[in-house]
Amino acid sequence: MAVWAIVLLTRRHNELQMALLCAVLGAVYFAERINGLASEHWRAFASQNYFDNRGVFVAVLYCTPLLCAAFFILINALRTTSALLVQVKRKELQVKNKASRRAAREGDETSQESRKDK
Repeated sequence: MAVWAIVLLTRRHNELQMALLCAVLGAVYFAERINGLASEHWRAFASQNYFDNRGVFVAVLYCTPLLCAAFFILINALRTTSALLVQVKRKELQVKNKASRRAAREGDETSQESRKDK
């Protein structure tokens, strides 16, 4: 739950989101080790051993929400990247239009001066 709160609160901060993505994927990477440790020491915190060799319990209750958060971060990064690409392309087109207008005005002035000289 805390990971989702952090993901949603930092959705406008790309650097924090990428750091959080690395942390989340790192936590998923170490899930097998966490499952092994929990399988050895389950009596300290549980009344039953939920931690089998295949790691189904850890996969369902630990990895699935983290992977969903990672997917949300990736979708958010894709959305941000596409919005930035649109902004850059608009600026590029504005600069290109200004340059073509300036060239057209200079061309008109040059043609008018050449007509006056004749």
